[in-house]
Amino acid sequence: MEKFQEKIKIFGSDFFQSLLDGHPQILMFPGVIKTNKKLTEILSSNNGNDISSNFIKIYPHFFDSRLAKAERHYMLGENKDQHYFVDKEKFIKNFSKLFEKKNKSNLNNSLYENLLMLHEAYLLTCGHDINKKKIMVINCHLIEWTKFFIKRIMGNVDFEIIHTIRNPLSAISSPVNNWLKYNSGKFFFAREIYFHLDLVINGIKKLKKFNKKIFLIQLEILHKNNLSVMDDFCKTYNLRDEE
Repeated sequence: MEKFQEKIKIFGSDFFQSLLDGHPQILMFPGVIKTNKKLTEILSSNNGNDISSNFIKIYPHFFDSRLAKAERHYMLGENKDQHYFVDKEKFIKNFSKLFEKKNKSNLNNSLYENLLMLHEAYLLTCGHDINKKKIMVINCHLIEWTKFFIKRIMGNVDFEIIHTIRNPLSAISSPVNNWLKYNSGKFFFAREIYFHLDLVINGIKKLKKFNKKIFLIQLEILHKNNLSVMDDFCKTYNLRDEE
């Protein structure tokens, strides 16, 4: 577990995360980890079966991608008609083995260690070799969730932040246009406009308060020059360049 302590990435883009998916040297769940009180309650348990079983309950879409509507993981493949399943029972068994092994040397697992073992159990279930993993990526998605994650889960574990940005005009106009189109704009209020304005103006300033190294990725550049951006990412973290 020590090898991950200086290689934690926290960022807010499903697009960027999708480009990392399946890399043999990266530990990562296929979606956002909503860091809230419910997650801390699950990670605080002293029962391995309870941790893995309750994790499945709050993230069922990680195990049946047809449920991942927001990320559209039910529309995979060239014809956008594929999805995936991850064996829940096997995941629980894999986590229990890791949990029992860790408990023999440390009876007081930290929340971070339990979250790390959930990542390892998931990828073991998917057929990955976890001994080849070099970094763990956690998509907290929102700055407030990132703040909660750092305060309540990370402890003394070191990490770095990858923050995705876009042209300020696009960052404001795109969500406004899309939210107004969704369900005739019934879910779009003044607070949503303020949220996006605040993110553009104060986002980086808020992240700097964590006193951690911050990398910025502009989505327009990632979209147009993704091979170059991903090559830089792999070189930065000494990862193999993978298709």
